[in-house]
Amino acid sequence: MKPCLSSLIPHSPFINHRSSILYQGKICKYFSILTYHSFLAIIVFLALNRVAYGESWGRAASKSGFANPALLVAPEELRGHLDDSDLRIVDLRSMDKYRQGHIKGAIHIDWLALDDLAANRIGLPLSLEKAEALFGDAGIDQDTHVVAYDGSGGPYAARLFYVLEFFGHNKVHLLNGGIQGWQQAGGKLVKEPPRVLKKRFVAKPDPSRIATADQIIKDLDSRDLVILDVRSPQEYQGLEVRSARGGHIPFAVNQEWKKSLQDNGVKAFRSAEELKKMFEESGITREKEVVVYCQTGVRAAHAYFALRLLGYPRVKNYDGGWEEWGNAPDLPAGNPTLCRG
Repeated sequence: MKPCLSSLIPHSPFINHRSSILYQGKICKYFSILTYHSFLAIIVFLALNRVAYGESWGRAASKSGFANPALLVAPEELRGHLDDSDLRIVDLRSMDKYRQGHIKGAIHIDWLALDDLAANRIGLPLSLEKAEALFGDAGIDQDTHVVAYDGSGGPYAARLFYVLEFFGHNKVHLLNGGIQGWQQAGGKLVKEPPRVLKKRFVAKPDPSRIATADQIIKDLDSRDLVILDVRSPQEYQGLEVRSARGGHIPFAVNQEWKKSLQDNGVKAFRSAEELKKMFEESGITREKEVVVYCQTGVRAAHAYFALRLLGYPRVKNYDGGWEEWGNAPDLPAGNPTLCRG
């Protein structure tokens, strides 16, 4: 048993024995209360940190040097959280593949439900009403940790990440390597869908995470802006046309989204050092505002996630993408080609 701190107080000849005992008792009681409250403060601090950052989320990504490692979850980390009551795993592959086998506890969401071109034109990935209904029905609220995965290198999972983050949900992660990485790490699949209890999702849009055509036109000549086209080189050059015309937004640099992934069959993200070098060599640096786009905002969401992982502070998704820009004859284009269809 540890001695009371009052035992350290020197004896005074001017304090009688009874007074000394009472005095020391008060000191012990004071320090006991102080110690108790200090202990509670530590517990609260740790709990708040767990809520804010997620206990053990992103440990592997942290070792790789990412600025925001909690966004990227390794299969081994997810395995340790499978039974968490505040976890919602989302499978963004096709429904057929989901039914053939998915990670325990995972629900299915069709990535097409995560986009709305009409909403994109007014600065939203999809309407607030659709977002609140979709995520509420999926059992997601402000306290839910969401882990998304697909089987295509992450673009559909990244789309879910982007939409949730846009609507103010900051507890969303990607499973590094997707379903392939999970199975390679020994993770098992199940066929039974989980029982889902609906929750109340409150959408809180963050306009700083999306760009519109009008905003891009206004800032097109700004040296503070870099536009990143993550489509294929053929789409960028106008050789592959998916809208009324081909080409790209003027001054946009092309770097296909797949370059962020390792070429090892699993399609996990490259290291922080490799990604940082790749982006900076294309003029995509942290001090600039970065607007990413593709055809419909899915591949762009993957690049958005990679830049967020690196800690880029100002990243936007031009969600209308070439689907909007390429079908608007009044908007300027580089290497314009008309659709032969």
